[in-house]
Amino acid sequence: MLLTADQLSWNVRSGAGNRYVSTPAMDRIAGRGVTFQRAYASDPVCAPQRTSWMTGRYGSETGTPFNGGRLHPDIADLGAVLREGGYSTFHAGKWHVDGRPAATSFDVIFGGQREIAAGGAEIHDATIARTTAGFLASGALPEPFYLQAHFVNPHDVCEYLHRFESRNMPDLVAQEIVAEAELPPLPDNFDFDIAQETVAQIAARRVPGCYIHDGIRAAVAGWSELDWRTYIWRYYRYVEDVDRNIGLVLDALESSGVADDTILIFTADHGESCASHHMFQKFTLYDESARVPFVVSSLGSVALPRAGEVEDGVLVSAVDLFSTICDYAGVARPAGTHGMSLRGSVDSAGTAGREWAYMEVNFLGRGIVDSRFKYITEYVPEPERAALPPNGQRNVQGREQLYDLLQDPGETVNLAYDPQHSGIVVRMRQRLRETEARMSQRPLGDPGAIATAAEWSRQTLEQWRALVPRDAK
Repeated sequence: MLLTADQLSWNVRSGAGNRYVSTPAMDRIAGRGVTFQRAYASDPVCAPQRTSWMTGRYGSETGTPFNGGRLHPDIADLGAVLREGGYSTFHAGKWHVDGRPAATSFDVIFGGQREIAAGGAEIHDATIARTTAGFLASGALPEPFYLQAHFVNPHDVCEYLHRFESRNMPDLVAQEIVAEAELPPLPDNFDFDIAQETVAQIAARRVPGCYIHDGIRAAVAGWSELDWRTYIWRYYRYVEDVDRNIGLVLDALESSGVADDTILIFTADHGESCASHHMFQKFTLYDESARVPFVVSSLGSVALPRAGEVEDGVLVSAVDLFSTICDYAGVARPAGTHGMSLRGSVDSAGTAGREWAYMEVNFLGRGIVDSRFKYITEYVPEPERAALPPNGQRNVQGREQLYDLLQDPGETVNLAYDPQHSGIVVRMRQRLRETEARMSQRPLGDPGAIATAAEWSRQTLEQWRALVPRDAK
């Protein structure tokens, strides 16, 4: 059974020490499971990540490197693989695997349409919880079965932002809705030198006319620190909303009679920037956006061997979800998928994991994170074509970023151009190229996606020429 939230950062849980939010249901999952503390999205954007979950591949392989692509028809999804292995498969909630309806390989008990992809969590999530709980309580559960329930919140914080594109953020303190002392503080990395960033990141989020959400960008530029703190406070309320609905499903699972035979996995598609690096939403490879909760748990009467433990020595990539589910189900994963099963690490501490995790975002930025460092770079756009790999610029590096996550967890000091770290940059760059060489990156197939990629490449190329053409390596 897979439960997911949308836009939930890895550290937004009361049981993990966040005193500004209450998450008893998520804490309940963690208390009965193994929490993988260093889990990363393969692409911190909704559709690319959800397609990656369902295929065990990266967005540049699937035809969905951003919202609005189309999954290549010859790639099998998780539902089809599990059905082939004898499982009945069920889906509730948000789907957002562009180009393939959920009903292709799942019995849909609620949702599954593109229209549920953004907004309306106050309606959708309660219904997702009720229908999933009702399914578990039906008393006629097929064996074996796989069930996934994808909740929408705390994604509604995006709709909250859209609401204030053309009007001021409400002053909740002046309205006596909340005391200022109850507002979360700004993160330590709120103030940040954006000159460190890749050109693609600047084009995507920092300049007028950016790819998407330009109205939000303009509004945020005028925010006070109190506005930012109010935004974080509101985000935490959406987190609590989804936690309550998750709790209803957990209650139903415990009462269903199948909890002893059910592995429960909880994760999120990506995080939320929450003012870190002066940013909102996702679309970056910084930890607040790309690092996610990942817990393998069981609510059965017999606890998992490492129940309640936090595993911070094993790196996890979101592509590992597919492999882990297939391993527990006893189903072979298809050729061409990536990822490692986490089952060994759930059962025993010290099990060897991956050396590094690969990430990409909106087809322009990509990165590598290992046990200590994070490396981020970009493709230099080509003027006459969409800069989607594979292309002639595969090995042409744009700006680079290197962060020492041990010494600088807020990712504020870029070491990529520090001579003392040149060897690490070379090593991380090589790891990135090795990973991409093993991937089956394919051109986009959907005309609309091709047009979007071409336009974004054009915008990025303009910024590239205006900002730092001399930085190309």
